[in-house]
Amino acid sequence: MFKIHFLGVRGSTPCCNQNVVQYGGHTSCVFFEFDQKIFIIDAGSGIISANAKFNPEIHKTTHLFLSHVHLDHVMGLPFYFPFWNKEHKINIYSGTTKEYNGIQNTLEHLFSPPVFPIPMKAFPAKKTYIDFDAKEQFQFASLTVKTINLNHPNGAIGYRFESDNHSFCYISDHEHDDSYDIDSLIEFIKDTDLLIYDSTYDDLTLHKYKGWGHSTWQEAVRLGEKAKVKHIGIFHHDPSNTDIQLDKLQESVLQEHSNVTFLKQDSCFCIIDQEFK
Repeated sequence: MFKIHFLGVRGSTPCCNQNVVQYGGHTSCVFFEFDQKIFIIDAGSGIISANAKFNPEIHKTTHLFLSHVHLDHVMGLPFYFPFWNKEHKINIYSGTTKEYNGIQNTLEHLFSPPVFPIPMKAFPAKKTYIDFDAKEQFQFASLTVKTINLNHPNGAIGYRFESDNHSFCYISDHEHDDSYDIDSLIEFIKDTDLLIYDSTYDDLTLHKYKGWGHSTWQEAVRLGEKAKVKHIGIFHHDPSNTDIQLDKLQESVLQEHSNVTFLKQDSCFCIIDQEFK
C-alpha cells in the first residue's frame, strides 16, 4: 500500500562533503503517493528531489504536512516545482502556527523580499492553508491521517498514516523527558509497520542538548519495543555524523535489533514487502 521515499534525512542544517555521501545531506522530507495524489511530510531541502517524481499529467494535488516550521523543515518549499504550476493544487497543513496568525501568514512572511525575491502570494499554484489542533485527523478516501503533539521548542506535530490495515508514523523533532505523556505516544505509534523517529543524539550525549527538542536512537528502540512496532527508521541525523559513524552505529544496533535501520537519503520502504530498498 505505501511506498515511502526518504528525500532528506538530516536535521538542523543541510550538509555536503565527501563524508556524508552515503546517508545524504538534505534536511527532512518524506514522500509517498496515494490515489494519484502526492503526500509530502516536511519541506526541508530534500523536497527538491520530489520534483523528479512529479508528473503534471497524473498528479493534480499535493498534500504537504508540516511537523513544524523551523527552517530546516521548510527551507526547500519554494523550490518544489508544483508551486509554480498554476494548474496544481497544494494543501498545506500545520498544527503549530495558529498562535502566529496561521500557516499562511507564517509562510508568506518568511518567503517574501528581501529574504526571497518573489512573494509566496505570487506562487502560481492553487494554495490552501489548513491550521489544525493536535489530535485532529484527516480523511482521503481510505487513507486516514492522525496527529499528535510532540515536545519541541515552538511545538511540533507527529503523524500517523493508515490505510487497509497498514500504517507508518512520522515522529520528528521530539525530546523525551518527564514533562511529556509518553504513554500517549506509545498508543499513537502502536503496531505500526514503520516508525520514522528523530534520533539526532544518543543517550550518552543527550544531556548536553537538554531543551533542544530532539531524541536518541536508543529511545526509538525503547518506544518501538513498547509499542510493538515492526520496523524503526532512524531519522533526522545530526549533520556532523559521518557515513562511517552512522555505519558503525547501524552495525552495532543490528547485533541486537534486526528491525532498526538508519535511514539514507533516496532510499524507500515498501510496506507491502516490509523491506527497505
